[in-house]
Amino acid sequence: MPARQPGFARAQWGYKPGARDVRRRTITKLDLPGRFWRRVDQRTYRTGYAHEDAAWAVNARSVASVSTWSAFVNRRNRMYLQVQLVPLASVDDAPEALEAAIAGELNNFRNRAATLSTDEVHLGQDAVVGATNLTATEREIKTGGESSQVYTLYFNVGRWVVIMVATDIFGGWTWNGVVACATAQVARLQPVENQWRGKA
Repeated sequence: MPARQPGFARAQWGYKPGARDVRRRTITKLDLPGRFWRRVDQRTYRTGYAHEDAAWAVNARSVASVSTWSAFVNRRNRMYLQVQLVPLASVDDAPEALEAAIAGELNNFRNRAATLSTDEVHLGQDAVVGATNLTATEREIKTGGESSQVYTLYFNVGRWVVIMVATDIFGGWTWNGVVACATAQVARLQPVENQWRGKA
């Protein structure tokens, strides 16, 4: 979720054309590993609200792009997943938007955890079939006296930027599990992206 809370609140107000369609592109609890998952939050907001001068954001606002953020929780296994979908005006804007995401400009504004370590993970560009510009990081964080692992994937599917953040306390997540969720997300985006390209 984006980092600036006041702007994010404003970006959610009012009519957002296409918001329902964007929400329907997000994976569901049925795509997640194991049982006991439920979606606990889902929001839509106007893309690029916090990046007034960035070219990718200006372009996204010019086409009235709407993004979505979803959160899933498996309380029994203390596993969490956040999925953010950011549709851009064109594929050409994806590298710049991904750079902003990796720099932390699109992170969850509610995050108050202390980062103990961060490592880039080399999964290989073909790890998630259908995804491009894949970047993976693994962090150890500490919050409330407990340490957690955070697995983050950044990639794009055509003009769609995807940010996927998986967190656990007891080691329930593995990279194979995160990649499986990302692959399911790609499968939901490819049809709409192919349709969009056909109209372009």
